[in-house]
Amino acid sequence: MSMDQIGNQSAKIRYMFGGQISVPMVIRTQGGTGRSGGAQHSQSLESWIMYIPGLYLVMPSNPNDAYHLLRDSLQTNTPTVFIEHKLLYNFEGPLDKKIKYNLEKQIY
Repeated sequence: MSMDQIGNQSAKIRYMFGGQISVPMVIRTQGGTGRSGGAQHSQSLESWIMYIPGLYLVMPSNPNDAYHLLRDSLQTNTPTVFIEHKLLYNFEGPLDKKIKYNLEKQIY
């Protein structure tokens, strides 16, 4: 997907149609440095995405957050960009399935 489809189309369609249409979509990608990638593979573009009205940006910091935030992202009607830091793929940690996340309340 290009930034036009993400930032202009999916993020704004709800506003363009007075809330009658939603785009329940999760774009899952990776970001950050750490695997000897070139400059084009090690960018952190979350600051661009963070300021687009109508998009959620999710960046988990541990395996437990990744599990719960991805599940919650799949339940929302708002287009969500889910960025996983590359270095987190090697992390293991406890998973607390009793925790109830609510992405709508996590928005800053």
